[in-house]
Amino acid sequence: MSNEKRNLFEVTEYRRAAKAGLVAGLVNGLIIGIPLFAIWQGGSFYDFIATSIHNSLPGYSTSDVNILITFALIMIPVGTALGGMLGGTIFGLMYAGIRHLDKQRNVRPIPSWIFGIVFFVAELAIIALTSEFHFGVAYGSTTVLLSAIGSTAFGYLLGYFFSRFGGRNRLLTTPNRVAVPANV
Repeated sequence: MSNEKRNLFEVTEYRRAAKAGLVAGLVNGLIIGIPLFAIWQGGSFYDFIATSIHNSLPGYSTSDVNILITFALIMIPVGTALGGMLGGTIFGLMYAGIRHLDKQRNVRPIPSWIFGIVFFVAELAIIALTSEFHFGVAYGSTTVLLSAIGSTAFGYLLGYFFSRFGGRNRLLTTPNRVAVPANV
């Protein structure tokens, strides 16, 4: 393979890894964000926040505070989805880079679920830095459990979408319906 075709192939690999990471990260963010939205929406968390804001901002009516809290709650799944997409894209690019090194060394590529574990460790660091356990052990444990489930799904989906978005051995169909290797 010529040097120009090799570079084009590498760019294509990184592009499809970024797309796979983006989609897998979106799913990961929604797996975490939607249950967190439901947890914060119900009961004591909502009342705690409403009371704190209302005490901090005495000039505002209860309806103004409720609108502010509702907007903030809607931002939980949106923020986790965007954060998952950003993190997923970065980890997808890392996945492509490591797969490229594995191909150069002629070793078996690293499984994508290992990236799910690495993604989970990164999320644990974020949870620790943002003091999720400040709201209690039950909430912190729930966040860790949701992160484990989301990261496992991320690892599986990264590999799934990476292979679905095209690969080296993918066959293209010409108008005559003859299968031709994609990277000829």
